[in-house]
Amino acid sequence: MIVVSTHGLPTAADTAELIRGYVSAGDQNAATETLLQFTHNLRVSDPLTVAALTIDEPSDAGAGWAWSIAGIVELECERVGVPIPEWVAETVGDPEARWTPWAPELNELVDVTRVPDALRRRGVLIEAGELESA
Repeated sequence: MIVVSTHGLPTAADTAELIRGYVSAGDQNAATETLLQFTHNLRVSDPLTVAALTIDEPSDAGAGWAWSIAGIVELECERVGVPIPEWVAETVGDPEARWTPWAPELNELVDVTRVPDALRRRGVLIEAGELESA
């Protein structure tokens, strides 16, 4: 057994739990910031830390949120060359959903050609630039 430190960063499961709490409290902005912070944490982590942060399946944070977390995990695992967790492949989303963490009226402003495939396949409309600036 190998022990890998996550340096106190929230895992995918922790992130889903935090998002669920914010959504329940009606704080969409905090939920979105949490999703973007999770993305940032994965981007600045080494491959072993990415694997440790993403291995455990999160409980359902809500349709679009769960799809987003899975898509981001897929992107970041591929980026650093670690296996994609099984739960990610099982989180298929709804390709017709056109979900974003922002206000629904902003959906039409998203350039779908700039949405990474791992998100677009799941019906999540977050452009790559939004993830890179996280």
